[in-house]
Amino acid sequence: TVFTLNGVADGSRDLVATRNAFTFAGTSFNTTLAKIIIRRGLNPASGSSIPVLDFGAAEAFNPGTATATLNNLGSDQSLMTELYLTAGGTNGFLTTDPGAGNASRTFYGVPSAQQVAGDLHYLQASALSPAAFTDPTQATTLRSAGIFFAALGNQTLTFGPALSAPTVTVAATAPYVRLRSVLPRQVEYNQFFYVNFQQSGSTPRSIVIEATVGSVGAGAFDATIPDFSAAGYDPMWALKVGVSTIWVENASGWSAGSGVVTATAGTTVLNAQKGGTITP
Repeated sequence: TVFTLNGVADGSRDLVATRNAFTFAGTSFNTTLAKIIIRRGLNPASGSSIPVLDFGAAEAFNPGTATATLNNLGSDQSLMTELYLTAGGTNGFLTTDPGAGNASRTFYGVPSAQQVAGDLHYLQASALSPAAFTDPTQATTLRSAGIFFAALGNQTLTFGPALSAPTVTVAATAPYVRLRSVLPRQVEYNQFFYVNFQQSGSTPRSIVIEATVGSVGAGAFDATIPDFSAAGYDPMWALKVGVSTIWVENASGWSAGSGVVTATAGTTVLNAQKGGTITP
């Protein structure tokens, strides 16, 4: 019943709070968004207390519902995530509902009576192999599709194709392991790219390389871990020889803006990810 919100940005902010109900059945579960509270234009002093968030009080309201149609889902199962972006700059989390293979899903949102000009919903569905819900190692390969919209209403999301297989090789092992990944460009995912190399164990290590389309240009996303030894980089921080390394490649594209997604009503976002392992 007591919590602290750390790292809140200065200035006037909105607060979005939700109450979700979870229903378990065997190894699966469903989520129902039950109540929402939105408080606007707050600027409390650091260390002060906010009024109690009481989901039984008059300020709490019932969410509205609509239907999402998922195209190109195939045999995958879908995971639905819903965010609410207020005009005051808060990205509020509404709910996540996992584990359905249906191409038609009910989702929740803020009714028009509780909205103000500039508010946006963001609905995203991710498509994963059914094995990903019971085997976490299968969760590195996925596709997602999202859309920004203002008024709550039925939405259609169309998944893109699977991400192309990247070529992951060892560029060097001295003065430390440097891996290289080359991901062919796909028109659906041509705005933002990243690759993550991870080694687990008693001393886990992770290296991430990110790039926008302005850096990549018209060719493939060709990313090699740089040699920073001349700048004083400690090889102890780097990936190690002989250790199994997980790589995760990710690419995104969207319908508005270039290099940075523009959160405006009607903007759609596509993303795809693929993973694997390599031992340098």
